[in-house]
Amino acid sequence: MKVKHHHYTEQFNNAPILLQIIAYDFRTRSLEFGIEPVITRITDTVEGESGVHPQERGLDFRDFHMNGCLYTEEQSQSIVHYINGKYQRIDDYLVCIHHGDPKHFHLQIPLQTIALRGPLWRE
Repeated sequence: MKVKHHHYTEQFNNAPILLQIIAYDFRTRSLEFGIEPVITRITDTVEGESGVHPQERGLDFRDFHMNGCLYTEEQSQSIVHYINGKYQRIDDYLVCIHHGDPKHFHLQIPLQTIALRGPLWRE
């Protein structure tokens, strides 16, 4: 998985298994559009956040570069619809949203699903 900062690799490998699975699914869908996604945040905290990232149940993928967004609006909506259709939550939250300034994709899983941790694949 491509990451913005080197220390995100370890954070990703220690993330809940379900979050890793969804991230790889996101990556597969992005590659179908010719885009190699980049993780821009996992557990690092930022001011005013909800706590999802420090709880190790969320991660962000970039959707910006110097000239605007990497994904077209149609591609973004396609990925959001696909992920939320495949991974449905029963608590009125979405697994995948596309938002922010700068624009990014945010993946999050419920607190109850973080029990299994560790690298999805070991080499």
